[in-house]
Formats: sequence, structure tokens, C-alpha cells
Amino acid sequence: MPKYLIFFAVVMLVFYGIEEYKESGKNELQIDMSRETLYNLLESAKDDISKNYFDMTLKQIEKAIDYLKKVEQSLDPATNSVIDQAILDMQKVEQDIRNRVIYEKDLNMAFAKAMNALALAHLRVCEDELEAGHEEEALASLKATINHLQHSMKYSSGELLETEVQLVEELANLSSSGDITVSTIHKDVEKIRSIVLMKD
Repeated sequence: MPKYLIFFAVVMLVFYGIEEYKESGKNELQIDMSRETLYNLLESAKDDISKNYFDMTLKQIEKAIDYLKKVEQSLDPATNSVIDQAILDMQKVEQDIRNRVIYEKDLNMAFAKAMNALALAHLRVCEDELEAGHEEEALASLKATINHLQHSMKYSSGELLETEVQLVEELANLSSSGDITVSTIHKDVEKIRSIVLMKD
């Protein structure tokens, strides 16, 4: 077989592998809309901490980190860098729990940022769906974004909470009016990105 055909076959296999990888991440986000996977894991972790079930807490946090890594598979590099930051914050909390040094403020901030990172993932999907002309799917992703931001508010306080309240109001207005465009969604994508990257 000529070398150029072998090269072409390898390139096609790589592209096929990347698309399969991305599709796996999209499936995770679709399932998330009904199961609220990350929020349930974080809530279980908090409940286990309150009972001093630290081994169970660590398992829940490990699952939450793995879940965020799966979600990354379908997203663009800029969004992945934000989710990476949320993962780093979760890993720090994980290490603190291993050392039995638990700071509730750090824990809540890490959980809030994890939920915001997931909200960002859904909003990026919303943006992509709008660009593709899939308004119904875009609206579903927008509603999932709002839901995750509302869950995040349970862990938030101060400036972060104020920003989330404002974002939920903006996005809820867009959702109810049905007047969502790529440009309006992109502004809120940038707001959520800055939330996750903000210094504690």
C-alpha cells in the first residue's frame, strides 16, 4: 500500500477517534440534564462530611472529578481550561479531606465553581446548538445552565452569589422570552468563565 494511503488512513482514524471521544462527552451532558449527576455527588459528599464518613466523602469527590473530566471531552480548549481550574480546586479539597483538615469556606467555593463549570459547559453547548440552528436543543441546554447555577448558589456567598443571582435572572428572562441569540449567550458564557477563574 502506498505511503500516502497509509498516512490518509491514519489521519481518518485519528479524526474518527476524536469525534467518538467528543460524542462521549456530549452524552454525559445529555444524561446530566435529567440525573443532575454532579450536584448529587457534591450533596452526598457534604452529607458524608457532616457524619465524619471521610472515606465515603473522598469517593464522592473522586467521582465528581472524574465526571468533570468526562464532560471536558466534548468541549473546546478555552472551556476545558475553565473546567480544569474547577478540577484543581476539587483536588485541593480532596487533599484537605485526606489530611482531615476541612475548611468549609474552601469546600463550598470548590463546589460552587464545579457547578459553575458545568453550567458553562451547558451554555457552550447552547451556543453551539444556536449556531447550528437547533433552537429547541439550545433552549434545553439553557435551562440546564440555569438549574446548575441555582444549585451553585447553595454553596456561594458574597460577590459570587450576587453574580450568580444576576446571571440566573438574565438567563431566565432569555429562556422565558425565547429570544436567545449567539451574541447574547456568548456574553453570559464569558461571565461564567470569569466566575470559575476568579480568585477566592
